[in-house]
Amino acid sequence: MGWPKRKTPTIEQVDKAHDNLKKLVLEKDRIIRQGNQLAEVLQKERRWRKALIAAFVATWITLIAVLKFLIPYAIKGMMK
Repeated sequence: MGWPKRKTPTIEQVDKAHDNLKKLVLEKDRIIRQGNQLAEVLQKERRWRKALIAAFVATWITLIAVLKFLIPYAIKGMMK
């Protein structure tokens, strides 16, 4: 008893397997491209979010500074 004989693949089977592999590689490349595009979009959104938060913080700091400056004068004015 020896090893069972393996059937050698036909040209059609090899061509079909090759086509399937090419499709898989193209699909993988497309998915990677989409992932890279999504990463770029997310990076842009993060930059905008940071800029927006910085603007909000600057606005609040300015408002607090102005109120901190004006409130003592308002209190002194009310005491007169």
